[in-house]
This record gives sequence, C-alpha cells and structure tokens, in this order.
Amino acid sequence: MQTVTLHSRVSADGILRLEIPLPPDHADSEVRVTILPLTFPHKTPAELGYQPGFFGEVLGGWEGEPLAIDERTESNAPEGR
Repeated sequence: MQTVTLHSRVSADGILRLEIPLPPDHADSEVRVTILPLTFPHKTPAELGYQPGFFGEVLGGWEGEPLAIDERTESNAPEGR
C-alpha cells in the first residue's frame, strides 16, 4: 500500500481533477479518495468551554493603566514571524 497526499482545488465547473503518477505495476490498484476541508467549522464559545456571558464581562474590562504595544523588530519578534 502506498499513501499519496495531494492538495488540489475544485475547478469552476465543480469537478476535482487528479493526476497521480504510478508505476505500470500498479495498473490494477484500488484507489481511495478522502476529501478533507482545509478550514474547519468555528466552534461556539460554549463548545470551547466558556461560561455564558464570559466575553461580555471580560471585553472592555481592563481597569489598569493603558496597555502599550511595542513595535516588533527582527531583534524582539518571536521566531517564525
């Protein structure tokens, strides 16, 4: 068994076309296609474990000094950004 992962797009006509090069000795092979979406449905706050009203209480709730955000430079930016 051989696993091949492809990333492809459905064309405007709604057809997904795949070209998978295989050696001639694989001429009599079973092919299985699994379609996985690249984006996943967003979960509600309740599905993520937040209590009802959590965001309404937290948003805008900062009562300390105004927060300041430093501008990122290559020297202080997290790796990979």
